[in-house]
Amino acid sequence: MNKLRAFTLIELLVVIAIIAILAAILFPVFAQAKLAAKKASDVSNLKQLALAQIMYSGDYDDHFSLGGSCVNLPASGWCPDDGFITWREMEFPYIKNGQGSGKTADRLTTTPYEFGGVFGTPVTPIWGRSYEAHGTLVQVPDLWGWNFNNTAEISSTVATALRHPSQTMLMTTQGIMTDNNKGSYQGDPSGNGIIDAQWGYTDANGNPDYPGGDADAPKAVGWYDNVTPRYRYNGTANFAFADGHVKSVTKGTPILCQFLTVPEIGHDYQGENNTNIFSPGGMCQNETKYQ
Repeated sequence: MNKLRAFTLIELLVVIAIIAILAAILFPVFAQAKLAAKKASDVSNLKQLALAQIMYSGDYDDHFSLGGSCVNLPASGWCPDDGFITWREMEFPYIKNGQGSGKTADRLTTTPYEFGGVFGTPVTPIWGRSYEAHGTLVQVPDLWGWNFNNTAEISSTVATALRHPSQTMLMTTQGIMTDNNKGSYQGDPSGNGIIDAQWGYTDANGNPDYPGGDADAPKAVGWYDNVTPRYRYNGTANFAFADGHVKSVTKGTPILCQFLTVPEIGHDYQGENNTNIFSPGGMCQNETKYQ
């Protein structure tokens, strides 16, 4: 009579150990594969957003859209919360992908902002729309007050005025805003844009610094977290450029000099003169594309 042979305790422990080793090897691989899939989706979203902006400029005498505008502007010139729209709504007819009626991070009213679909990054923690455009190329008429009678502000940028469109960033993922007054981990819907001012990319001593807008960055202590890029994909971020192509940029790259400053426009997003930034002694003196 044959006896049934069971696994010994040693054999079971060996099998469990092998499974544990395989899991330890494969789980990080699965995580990396998931992140790579999200990065690919992010590239696709940015590509569509950038091409929509380029198509918009083609329909509007080569002008990029404004970063913000007002529906039914009252005589006072101050746009009500429910009348303010951003570049996303201006692009929507060229995309028709996403949802409307979200809440702003700092104004608790329902407004017709587009979010979700291609307007929301695959790695957005809470907020459904956290792509942002270049603050000078796609500019809000009055950055701080939404006053559309402020004649000192600058109109939208002419796309054909760019000397290096393939090296000029148009859109990217905005950093996480951690200011307690705005609410933790929310994207800023106000349309501020990715800033191109020198003070946004220098440390306390005035030396060049490019940490990006992640919560772990040295500069993650104030409002401008949300107006610098977020390097979410293993220390890289996807940038869409003014010619429509998208590429990955590594955290720490001197993006102000390489991809953001456009001296041919004559000013940064605040209207400050930046034409000397590439001159000897300027912050970007080692960047050769404008020399």
